Amino acid sequence: MNDTGGFEASDASAGRSTDAGDLEGARARWVERIAGYCESGRLPGSHPELSDDAALLVAEGLLDPRTRRTLATRRAAGRGIPSIGGFGDLRRIREEVRWLDDLAERHPTAVAGAVLAQRRAALTRRIRHLRGRIELSADHFATGMRAIRRDRRDGTYLDLEQRAALFDALTWTPTPLGAGPAPLARLVAGSLTATARVVDNPRSAALWARAPRAIAAPDPRQVAERLRRAAGADEARFSDRYDTLRYLAGNYYDRIRHSRAWYSDWFAVQRAQIDPVTELIDTAIDIEELRRLDRELARVERTETERTAQSGTADEVGVREIGKRRAALEPVWSELVERVAACARLVDLLEDTDRHIAAAPAASAAAAMDSRIDRLIARSGQREISTDNTHYVGDQLDYGHLPPGE
Repeated sequence: MNDTGGFEASDASAGRSTDAGDLEGARARWVERIAGYCESGRLPGSHPELSDDAALLVAEGLLDPRTRRTLATRRAAGRGIPSIGGFGDLRRIREEVRWLDDLAERHPTAVAGAVLAQRRAALTRRIRHLRGRIELSADHFATGMRAIRRDRRDGTYLDLEQRAALFDALTWTPTPLGAGPAPLARLVAGSLTATARVVDNPRSAALWARAPRAIAAPDPRQVAERLRRAAGADEARFSDRYDTLRYLAGNYYDRIRHSRAWYSDWFAVQRAQIDPVTELIDTAIDIEELRRLDRELARVERTETERTAQSGTADEVGVREIGKRRAALEPVWSELVERVAACARLVDLLEDTDRHIAAAPAASAAAAMDSRIDRLIARSGQREISTDNTHYVGDQLDYGHLPPGE
């Protein structure tokens, strides 16, 4: 597994049909794989953050229709938003702030409260600075009255309230969270990963091999693997199944966008049939709406559970109604998983085509050498004769056929 996001490469054959009649089976295998990733909230291997473009499209799923229309108009006009070097940092800061708030509630002592408040204040200042860079950028948003009126007329103007909503949405950018929001956990995970890198180094292996064997020592590669597993470096972790699915959708968008094959003439018809931008936005909108409904139902269930505990009697009608709505939402989740799985299958096929395209120049260069190789092989008979003659001369010298007087 590498950092390119190709976490299906190790078992791509499981998701690719080898027979024309097995298309349904191939689809089902991809759906099963994506559903498994989402339910566990983990992806095997290490993974990159979403690009700014993908993160912005995913964030649109959390915005109102009017803001989405303005962003679409800006996108068509080539008007972007400021970059901060990756919006995944916003999510990690937000998660740490939430963790600090939760920790402050569980440990309300004066000393702990002061330390936590100091750290929270530093993160709040960082968030405020990044918010200003995005919301108040004069390079991306109109400032003068004439420019504002022109942007309003063109439908590209985002007012301050919309920019604030966009920034808040970007703080929910799905990204691998690593060891979690706790600074100590990140430090320990980073130390374990660095140690694994040293242990797995060839020089370290050589030193390991020369060490005394009074006590049986494990294989250094096994030690490094255990360290990586303990640090969580062998997988990417997400907060819940919705975050995982949003990340997967954005990741597949990035990989389609970077596919050389997708933008070739071979796939001109397919490009006319699928718009990755629209696919990602629509998927993000539905995931967010489903997530909100799921949380509202969970809140109603908790309220009902508390009421039942206090009164001692359960509202069977209420429980049944909640169950009906949960059952109605399950097919929606399945449809979203299948939609993202379809993108995963498309990406797998595109990247397979990309590999063939990349190998084509090497194949052409190798084919150009065929005539030279043939000529070289054709001279094998001459080489054999020359070799035999040389051996014959050597044999004469070896058996003492030397000039007289020697």
